[in-house]
Amino acid sequence: MPYGLTSKLEAVNTMLNAIGESPVNQLGEQGPADAVMAESILDETTKEFQAEGWHFNSHYDWELIRDENNKVPLPSNTVRVDSVGWQNSDVDIIQRGDYLYDKKNNTFVFTSNLKNIDIIFMLDWSDLPETARRYAMIKAARVFGDRTLGSAPHHNYTAQDEMRSLATLREFESDNADLTIFDHHHVSHTLERGPSHVRSIF
Repeated sequence: MPYGLTSKLEAVNTMLNAIGESPVNQLGEQGPADAVMAESILDETTKEFQAEGWHFNSHYDWELIRDENNKVPLPSNTVRVDSVGWQNSDVDIIQRGDYLYDKKNNTFVFTSNLKNIDIIFMLDWSDLPETARRYAMIKAARVFGDRTLGSAPHHNYTAQDEMRSLATLREFESDNADLTIFDHHHVSHTLERGPSHVRSIF
């Protein structure tokens, strides 16, 4: 039998198995209370760690386009957004609701499209790499066990399991990003600003 990526149903069933509960055949609000709680904790955990920003859910040098009202709508799954580089020195952007807001000029209205943007997206479970799925599953299983059984060692996953899966995810992150210090986008932007700025970072 060929193996595939860990599905969300498999992750929830792993969490249920960790506390000695029977697996379920489908997810949703109509399922057993423990399964509903496990799925909720899995979603909570997945959102929490994605918000940190990883290579797989981050984009650099992104361009944000104005709409017909010169406002800049953000993708609905935007977690974090920031402007870098001298091109955007006249604005100070933040996410406010579904739009970009300029704190420096106190307005939602922009005079041009914005380039060179760092943006982090919240990905669906089906879009996550396997190492990220396993980390989310193991961390969620530990949290689920702590909430249902208490902190005593009655369930299968511990903080050490979580740390091992996080180490694997970070190794994947490092291999996948394949960056040196000079390839990192923030360093690149500093180097682009000229010799006086380069000297200031050493």
